[in-house]
Amino acid sequence: MAQSSFEINEKSTKRVLVAALRMRGRYSECCAAFALIASKFAKQVSGKPILLHYDAEFHDDDVDCEVCIPIRAGCATEGIGVRELPECPCVALAHRGQYHDFGQSYARIKEYVQKRGLVVELPIRHVCLDGPASILGGDSGSILTEIQVPITGLAQGFTTRAAQLR
Repeated sequence: MAQSSFEINEKSTKRVLVAALRMRGRYSECCAAFALIASKFAKQVSGKPILLHYDAEFHDDDVDCEVCIPIRAGCATEGIGVRELPECPCVALAHRGQYHDFGQSYARIKEYVQKRGLVVELPIRHVCLDGPASILGGDSGSILTEIQVPITGLAQGFTTRAAQLR
């Protein structure tokens, strides 16, 4: 399915318990973090991997992110925390392809948000819809990821609490 055929939609994410590791670095380093969490919580995994972005703009170096894997239960261990991601309304768009090609998808989301005067919140969520295999060694060119941009109500203009989505 071509990237341009995906529709932007508004939805609400569900509350989810995750094993999580906050980090700062390159996107390529996230795979090792996902693998670490998966090895420590293998019997508790209950959903698709999630990457939280705390930066308002997309870049490949010095990324402030949190690698998360939904779990049924568990306790923090060896630098990996366990916490609940809250339910939140969001604008969502599926993206097929490599992470460094997110520019077109982010541009579509920005236009959608601006036209509706929505307020964007951080962190932005990337949910790997293909599951952990695609992150841990699959074909990165065909990864299907849902970009979820948390939003709140209507605003006078395009603003965010932290910074503008760029």
